[in-house]
Amino acid sequence: MHIHPLKGKLDSVKEFFLELFTITCGILIALSLEGTVEWVHHRHLLHEARGNILSELQENRRTIASTAKEIPAELGNLQRMMSFCRQERSHRGSVDLDTAKKNVSLNFTTGTISATSWSTAQSAGAINLMDYEEINRYTIIYALQTETAALARQTLDKWLQVQRVGGLLTGRPNLKDLSDSDIADIERSASEAFSYTSALQGMEQSLEAQYVKLMDSPKK
Repeated sequence: MHIHPLKGKLDSVKEFFLELFTITCGILIALSLEGTVEWVHHRHLLHEARGNILSELQENRRTIASTAKEIPAELGNLQRMMSFCRQERSHRGSVDLDTAKKNVSLNFTTGTISATSWSTAQSAGAINLMDYEEINRYTIIYALQTETAALARQTLDKWLQVQRVGGLLTGRPNLKDLSDSDIADIERSASEAFSYTSALQGMEQSLEAQYVKLMDSPKK
């Protein structure tokens, strides 16, 4: 905003105050327009940030739902694997390996959770335009997503370990060809994967509850 000096000579006090009044009005109008433009910009920035964040959370929710529905079957596979190992260690040669392989799958489903829109909103300053309650809701859910993603990576590592020790079964006609130590290693790896997968299931359920609270609850 620029303020120009008075033009020409003022011949009376009345002219002086008239000119001063004109300048003051111009300043107020300019400030008002500037404030309006900034307000409109902030409104647009906030609206865009909210839309992007909600779209990102909806996509993350679909990813979590996709992985969560596979967990019961994954836990079942690990339970059967541990049961076969316990049975074999108790009664050597009692487990038919072909039957065991048909009843156990070592596949684990995982997905990618994004936080790009939340980070972008922080960088653009849109977060500062939200009220405390809204910021708190988003912060809680993104923090829980981060913890869930970290646990999913750890769980995947445990499943990869199960797959590695499961490689001991390749090309063998039955479990009795394995030592007690080998069978114990397979059972221990399956048990660890089971614990991590169960914990992941609980965390994903907590995350779904936060999604419901944010997206599905009636707005006040």
